[in-house]
Amino acid sequence: MKTLTLTTLTTLALLALLAGIASAEEAKQHPKEEAARLMERARDAKAAGRPDEARELAQQAERIQAELREREGAKKPGPHPDKHLPPHAKGPEAERLRHIMQALEHLHAAGLHEPARHVEEIARNMRRELEERMKHEHAATQKPKEKHPQAPKDHAELEEMRQQMRRMAEQIEQLRAELHKKAP
Repeated sequence: MKTLTLTTLTTLALLALLAGIASAEEAKQHPKEEAARLMERARDAKAAGRPDEARELAQQAERIQAELREREGAKKPGPHPDKHLPPHAKGPEAERLRHIMQALEHLHAAGLHEPARHVEEIARNMRRELEERMKHEHAATQKPKEKHPQAPKDHAELEEMRQQMRRMAEQIEQLRAELHKKAP
């Protein structure tokens, strides 16, 4: 067996460095693909019993995805203009909707675009209903206190929204269960 000379070692180190630079350039040009590759490597590392490496790779992928979201947000309002709630949205329904929107991002990042589209449609309906409720609440605070003839209807709509949110929470749990089944 031949021993490696200093020149050979230097050449190998230079090639490794260049490969790293090429990989970094590729990551800049194709951040979504790079994030997906990192997540795949993280799953492989986790399956191979290397949790620290898996965690680090997943964090790198999350950083790339966050940068991508930040850049896309600066360029345009985004493909989902109704993705974010108004800052004054409060209450448990608004909080659930925020969590659902975050879950949608994770579903898309995991490549589960079809279930994400279904959940996204439900989230849009929830948001619409939440905004209507907020408008009604705002209007109620602006008017003098009097019996509101639409109160039973508003109550029924609120109850329907709660039921939709429960169904959506169940669907999210089902999606999580499917993800855990598919995850190595």
